[in-house]
Amino acid sequence: MISKEERHDFILVKIKKERKLVMTELAAELGVSEHTVRRDLK
Repeated sequence: MISKEERHDFILVKIKKERKLVMTELAAELGVSEHTVRRDLK
């Protein structure tokens, strides 16, 4: 399982690269729920 810190790093890199996020895609890529992604973004 990927750690919270690793998810945060992944999300930051993805935002810088793509300038947008799609919750369902991001959750699938990380192997977590959309709720977890939303919580990580807070």
